[in-house]
Amino acid sequence: MPKSTLETDRIRLQRFSRRDHTTYDEAARASLPELNQWLPWARLDYEHGDTTAFLRESMQAWKEDRAWDYSIRLKDDPDRHVGSVSLWTVSKLGKIAEFG
Repeated sequence: MPKSTLETDRIRLQRFSRRDHTTYDEAARASLPELNQWLPWARLDYEHGDTTAFLRESMQAWKEDRAWDYSIRLKDDPDRHVGSVSLWTVSKLGKIAEFG
């Protein structure tokens, strides 16, 4: 299982939790016009409930050891969600995952 927090000099990747609801929701809504042509979840009618469902699913996937979603934060602005990155299992036996 990956670590729940990863850091470089500039960024911090942290596992999502319920406390990320507001920052994730704000970032998602601000990015909808750019993202909706590429990502099926980025509908223009995106709602708070969509954020709740995403965070719930993300936390469940960690518990089941099948996917690992991270919030990307700048170390000098740790309260602002600037993006997301995910790993998901392709082969547990081969310890292979996809990154996106």
